[in-house]
Amino acid sequence: MTNDVFKQKNNVKRSSSAFSLSKVRIVSTVTATFALSLSLTLSSMAASSYDVEIAGGKGFPEATAVSEITTFKKDPVSIASDAGVKVTDSCIVKRSEGETGKSGKITVYRAGTAFLIVDGKETIVDTEPTVIKMLEKNGVDFREGDYISCDPGDTMFNGMKVVIRHAFNVYVKDGDEIKTLTTTGGKVGFALNTLGVTLEDQDELNYALDDELTDGMTIEVARCHYKAHKVREEYAYDVTEIKDPTRYTGQRRVLKKGENGIAEKIYLDKYIGDVCVSSDELTSNVIKEAVNEEVAVGTKGMVVPNTPYNTISPLDVPSSLRLDENGLPTNYSSYMDGVATAYCGDEYTASGLPAGRGYIAVDPRVIPYGTELYVVSLDGRYVYGYCIAADTGGFVEGGWADADLYMDTESECREFGIRGVRIYIL
Repeated sequence: MTNDVFKQKNNVKRSSSAFSLSKVRIVSTVTATFALSLSLTLSSMAASSYDVEIAGGKGFPEATAVSEITTFKKDPVSIASDAGVKVTDSCIVKRSEGETGKSGKITVYRAGTAFLIVDGKETIVDTEPTVIKMLEKNGVDFREGDYISCDPGDTMFNGMKVVIRHAFNVYVKDGDEIKTLTTTGGKVGFALNTLGVTLEDQDELNYALDDELTDGMTIEVARCHYKAHKVREEYAYDVTEIKDPTRYTGQRRVLKKGENGIAEKIYLDKYIGDVCVSSDELTSNVIKEAVNEEVAVGTKGMVVPNTPYNTISPLDVPSSLRLDENGLPTNYSSYMDGVATAYCGDEYTASGLPAGRGYIAVDPRVIPYGTELYVVSLDGRYVYGYCIAADTGGFVEGGWADADLYMDTESECREFGIRGVRIYIL
């Protein structure tokens, strides 16, 4: 690349005198901003003399006009000095064409500072005779494939801007194939186009097409395709609750058992390669209707004693158990409402403990032996109290009761009968 300073031309009007060895011309001169350019054109007047043209302009205040002198010297610095141009050690003198002592051009540049921008980072540097020498002096690595805003051999001038972008690698992974692009910048779409990677409408990328490329970036192309499949699936039945005023609150009884329905569904599966990543339902047709379940739910309120009472169980209530003013637990893990009977007369329980009040019979598959309980009747007439599951009830096989409460006498058992109870599990 050639800097603007090399592209400037001076328009000169000549006025000549037959009796004078020097000619003076005044012209309008255009030079590069911040650059001082002296164009010295040597043309032979005689075997050892030269007409030297000196152009002044911006950046070189010593010369305000273009003049031409005849000189016998061959050193360009001496020629410029004879023309009234002060050449200091910081100036750069360059013979751009021709040979010493023959027709040619000598250019003198005043040294200064330049702007060096490497991968977006700007620094101010001193000018050198050429751009490449400036890069070497500042330790800037310039490799094949890198971008530079000018020719490395260009002569530098004051205020010059040199932009360099180092090349880096970007990778595109398309299935099992990985392609590499060496670039100085751009966007993801540019990388795909350069490498000849074409996207279909359903394909996906891990970056947006207008994302900027970065060093080491790996762009992954997910080749997508879709496939439909048909299945038969069960769907759950609904439960209809029917209020039953004959049962206590919390008691439930299945009146009609529910059955799941069957539906035929079509799903659209999305695949990336051979892996299914998602499945969306497209259609659903019922081929067997579900049968709703009907459940009777008790609404009868539980009656609790509101006067002082005595519990049937003689077991001491643990200090951790807290009771309210009606003798009902306030801290428990859960409770169940069910049906209880009463029994007496056994010597030992199925768990090996002596039979007696406070040790009740249960279905151990529902309430394990050793479980601490608190039992009250739902009608509020009995508070059996704190007790322990220790025996197996005779009702287990039939499943018609939930607990058998031990009493001292048969008359007490008959009086208790079959009664709704709430069993607190502590």
